[in-house]
Amino acid sequence: MQQVAKDDDGIPVEPVLRMMGGGGGGSGWRTSAWVFPLPPDGPFDVFVGLEAAGLAEASATLEGTAVRAAAEGARVWS
Repeated sequence: MQQVAKDDDGIPVEPVLRMMGGGGGGSGWRTSAWVFPLPPDGPFDVFVGLEAAGLAEASATLEGTAVRAAAEGARVWS
C-alpha cells in the first residue's frame, strides 16, 4: 500500500481517499474509506482509474454533506 506523504505534524499534505475494506452479499454491500480533508457541504466529484488493470478513468459525484455526517461516527486510530 502506498504511503501518504505527511508534514512534520503527521497531517497529509494532499487530499486522500483510501478504501479501507468491506464486504457483503445478497442484497447489500458495505465498505469504509479514509477521506482527508473532509469535503465541504454540497456535491463534489471523485475521479478514479487504474491504468495498470486496464480500467479507464471514471468519476462519480458525491454529496459532501453525507460524507461529513458519516464522519461523525468515525473511529480515531493512533
